[in-house]
Amino acid sequence: MRYIILLLILCVSGQLTKVTAQTNTASLLQNKRFQFSPATVYPLTGKSRNVAGSGYFLQLRSDTLSLYLPYFGKSFSSFSNAFTKGGAFDETFIKNFTYTLQQNAKSSTINIAIQQGDVAKIIMTIYANGTADVSLQSNSRQPIRYFGQIGAVPIKRKLK
Repeated sequence: MRYIILLLILCVSGQLTKVTAQTNTASLLQNKRFQFSPATVYPLTGKSRNVAGSGYFLQLRSDTLSLYLPYFGKSFSSFSNAFTKGGAFDETFIKNFTYTLQQNAKSSTINIAIQQGDVAKIIMTIYANGTADVSLQSNSRQPIRYFGQIGAVPIKRKLK
């Protein structure tokens, strides 16, 4: 009997954690204030690469988009930022973009169209557990995909 009660308690607490994670993820997306941290990169050609913990990010703070994401692939322009920025997408404080959010029961899709810089379009599929699949299309490079985690934007503390 004890095992049945213990099992029931574990199942209920697991469901509450799942609901809390879904609510938190939905809230981050609605408020347009979140950070994506990639764990794996999937170039159009070549092998996938693990980049977890490398400091790469895509960050949205309501009306400002910043990203620093690794890039592996071909560039179509010799004047691309791929050479000057070490093979990474490094765009900060992008203000000229549109954000569209579509939600359903299992996932949310965000479309971001950017009118400036090397990055043209970002498509994010975010699942209820906070994992995300991000496709990035460039004006001068092959498309690339990332898989990682969505979370709250870290709070920067000022040093005294």
